[in-house]
Amino acid sequence: MYPTLLSIGDNDLPSYFTMIMVGYLLALWLFVRDGKRQGMDPDDVLDLGLWCLVWGVIGARLLHVFVDGFFMDYVHLCTDPMLVEGRDLLGRPANELQSMADQAGITFEAKARLCTESPQCLAAQETGYDVGAICNTDTGLCHPEQDCFRWAKFWAGGLTFYGGFIAATLFSLYFATRHRLGMLWAPRLDTLPRTGSAKAPLVGGLVHFFKYFRKFPEGILAVADMAAAPIALAHAFGRFGCWLAGCCFGDITNGPAGVHFPTGSLAYQLHRKEHLDALKAQYGQLGEWVSLPVHPTQLYEVGANLLIFLAIVLVIRRRKRFHGHTFGALLVLYGLARFFIEFFRADLRGELLGLSTSQLIAIPLLLLGAWILFRGLKSAPEVIDDGANPPLGRAIEDTVQRPRQVLWDDAIVAPTEGWLDALNKTLHRIKHGKRPQDPATPSATSPAPQPDVMNPDEPAGQGDSQKGSDPDTHDPKG
Repeated sequence: MYPTLLSIGDNDLPSYFTMIMVGYLLALWLFVRDGKRQGMDPDDVLDLGLWCLVWGVIGARLLHVFVDGFFMDYVHLCTDPMLVEGRDLLGRPANELQSMADQAGITFEAKARLCTESPQCLAAQETGYDVGAICNTDTGLCHPEQDCFRWAKFWAGGLTFYGGFIAATLFSLYFATRHRLGMLWAPRLDTLPRTGSAKAPLVGGLVHFFKYFRKFPEGILAVADMAAAPIALAHAFGRFGCWLAGCCFGDITNGPAGVHFPTGSLAYQLHRKEHLDALKAQYGQLGEWVSLPVHPTQLYEVGANLLIFLAIVLVIRRRKRFHGHTFGALLVLYGLARFFIEFFRADLRGELLGLSTSQLIAIPLLLLGAWILFRGLKSAPEVIDDGANPPLGRAIEDTVQRPRQVLWDDAIVAPTEGWLDALNKTLHRIKHGKRPQDPATPSATSPAPQPDVMNPDEPAGQGDSQKGSDPDTHDPKG
């Protein structure tokens, strides 16, 4: 356990925060690289990656504050730190001390090692006990200093992965649609007319967005596929940071995988509270105060995320058959891994109906991923090349169906076969407010016919032979 990776003067570099940033930078590099390969604007892809960091941290921190059981502690840290449960100089909480005193038939004061001044609390904290820096001379217990922004100090620990994942995903939906990442062939969101419930105040904008997403989903799903492998890689680094910081530890085990955490660690504090007799017996054998052996659940998740990353890069992405294939696989694989690893964890976190918060969130996301895979694989028999990673053992030019070729510096791109007519009808409905009429018999009130969208790869002057020299049919590059 190395909570501090490096110290420069009076400044410490936390291991947890450092590993998160290393993983994020690697993930961002992969994300931008794949975006360029798919013809997306690299500046937009980079902006999306940076914003995902911001919203990921916000979502991860908020979920921790509200559901991991520390909400009132953060409130009291701002209003009155003396309401936070005090600890003696050995880091034992007040309720634990009272229970131990009752069992021994002695007074609280006789059992606890009480403070008389704040420097004693500071000295105990420097030796590894998490006791706080202020001594309450009335009770003899140490309390933390007042800090109204303690809830926001994510670099000290306290991030919930699924909170960050959901927040970053929701923002990515908006950003990818706003900038038409992967779908420059589609009309802009603000050009679509609002109808029905999309006109409602407040929720109308949300309804309008989801109508647009249902009509043009492939660009957003292509961006989600790009992010799947980087997410797994970054999360592996984050979990290694948990290992160094000593958080997210597992339950007690006598198996060969069991590890001990040092005095002052979260695991040691929990075992001192709940398994004091076992700790004393272990001290007699080992000659040092350390936690009981626990499952290294942090390393379990590091291994699971690295396996998911390799599976996506080496197998799934090379056999991709539809946009959303890789992202759906991430939801399923990580959801299964997280759900089962949670049974081996023992750290304090939110719980409902016998399941942790992460397990409760993993279930619907796993089902969503399974639905994406079932629906996509059922209707997409051919392997496609999305530009990020060529299909395994397939010749791109001959046997692989190409998706829409999106070039970020082109105004119009060529849809795959079967989408051209649908796209033309959609654009006509946007401009005319109704289905296109026969150009030969326009109504008196109809606006002038608009040019059809053509394949930009088609040579100028060689449009549909049935249109002949129709002046409304021309090369869109002209």
